[in-house]
Amino acid sequence: MVPILIVDDDKITTKLIAGLLSQSGYNDIDIVESAEECLSYLGKKQPGLILMDIHLRKEYDGIYTAGQIKKEFDIPVIYITSASEVKTFQIAKLTEPFGYLIKPIQKQSLFSTIEIALYKHQADKKIKENERFLSLLTDNIQGLVYRINLDDLTFNYITKGCEELTGYTADDFSGGEISLQKLVHKEDFNGVKKNIFSHLKNSESYAQTFRIITKQNEIKWVWDKGAAINGNLLIEGIMSDITRLKYAEEQLKLEKDKLSLVTNSAGLGLVIISRDYKVIWVNDVIKKEYGLVTKKPCYSGFTDGNQFCKGCGLKAIFDKTTEWHSHRQKFVNKKGKKTWLEFITTPLRIEGGTVREALEVIIPITEKMRMQKSIRENKQIKALAAHIETIREEEKKIIAREIHDQLGQALTALKFDIAWMKRALSGEKLNRENDIENKFTSMSEILGFTMKTVRKITSDLRPGMIDNLGFIASVEWNTEQFQERTGINCTSQILVKQVKLDNMRLIALYRIFQELMTNIARHSKATQIKVIVKETKRNYIIIVIDNGIGIPKEKLNSSKSFGIIGMKERTMLIGGEIFIESKKGTGTSIKVKIPKVENEHRQKN
Repeated sequence: MVPILIVDDDKITTKLIAGLLSQSGYNDIDIVESAEECLSYLGKKQPGLILMDIHLRKEYDGIYTAGQIKKEFDIPVIYITSASEVKTFQIAKLTEPFGYLIKPIQKQSLFSTIEIALYKHQADKKIKENERFLSLLTDNIQGLVYRINLDDLTFNYITKGCEELTGYTADDFSGGEISLQKLVHKEDFNGVKKNIFSHLKNSESYAQTFRIITKQNEIKWVWDKGAAINGNLLIEGIMSDITRLKYAEEQLKLEKDKLSLVTNSAGLGLVIISRDYKVIWVNDVIKKEYGLVTKKPCYSGFTDGNQFCKGCGLKAIFDKTTEWHSHRQKFVNKKGKKTWLEFITTPLRIEGGTVREALEVIIPITEKMRMQKSIRENKQIKALAAHIETIREEEKKIIAREIHDQLGQALTALKFDIAWMKRALSGEKLNRENDIENKFTSMSEILGFTMKTVRKITSDLRPGMIDNLGFIASVEWNTEQFQERTGINCTSQILVKQVKLDNMRLIALYRIFQELMTNIARHSKATQIKVIVKETKRNYIIIVIDNGIGIPKEKLNSSKSFGIIGMKERTMLIGGEIFIESKKGTGTSIKVKIPKVENEHRQKN
């Protein structure tokens, strides 16, 4: 129970009230008889409630005393008075009492008035605390809080922040001198007014940005949010200065436009990716090549795949284990064209160093890859040329040795036999009767051997069998000879009656086939070979499949793999293509495709 002070010089009344209070549990009760005693008492002790007689007999009455208490203390006062004192009630109202007790005092009236007074006092305290908090909040907010009359758009209430934002004081607004129409930039006012009323019509709050003109004729951008109150007679809202933000946005847009212009002109793609690997922004280069890829996962934005690119560095960027990353990837654009792209990834950080997003600069490198491939091929060509020159010298030595050792010996033997025949025909005595016959037989054998040697040398220099028997028969004969020479089981599947190519390309194709078979014999360790010759509407195709050890991946593009390089170069020179598929331990399949029309391949490419 709260302490109660009774201020009354009527001892009977005070005794009655004190008794009633004691019966109800109010034990902390003090009594004084005058205004002077009351104010002196309050200087020492402050009760929770004062019961004040309006008519005190000494110098100051109860109304005066209550007025002083209101100024200096926060204590609720209940007046004790007579029912007939109507005029006195009017004066007492000015001190804002918390209730009245009419003599004679009734118990029920006493306690209901006290409870109401204490409740009202607590409610008033909370209201005042809230008002102080709201005032503190609004006075220190960045911007201003306002209340506007909807009929004329004048300001009914405005906080102290108005002067910093607008240059006008609160008095300028409260006097009606500055209305919303005068404050808002004239080019923006109609739109602002329309937006407010359209939202209020649907009982909705509104938010908007517009320009204002300050007292110093300075243009500022503001963000404004408000809602209707009091049956749409007033609107309350908050207005904040966003001038710096607006200019920063414009500057950012300008810089972004500059960046886009530079990157678009250079053909560089820009992509911003969020931490959940979604594409959130791309420049015009990416839009043109890959269409709408924003809001998609980065790995599906450029392809139909559902997994990250091989070598992707986004996770490392987001985990802050690296400051940049680069990798290359082949993609298919919206036109279906395959392109090589290089991705250079860097982090985009917010204050505190947290990586919020990643920026990928995408560089088209298809031409670069082609040039690098061309350089590698040129190096291979140079190496091949040196290798071919070495082979030619070796072939010259072999031919020279065959001519010297075989043809030379045969011709020497023929020379001696002819000399012997010359002596025999000149009448020189013969040792045996059948010597002449034997010499003819020997000379015939030597000539046969000589012709066979000449044919072999000629065949090595140029496969004349093609001229006589055709390409298909030459392939079949070569395959049979290969099986006899190597012991490797060979099967043929000839699906073409005749290969119709010009002489140069026909010989080149046969040389490619010979090289295929030679490489198998040298390197494959195969036990079985299958040769397929077939045709399509536009191409002749030779496929050779073996069950050997396969070709290691590193040797497929090695500059020292002269056999493979030679086949590729021969194929390319006659407008064809060669495809090699090989896995370690499972054998190799090589397909050579030659266009039937010489320039068809070049036109297609």
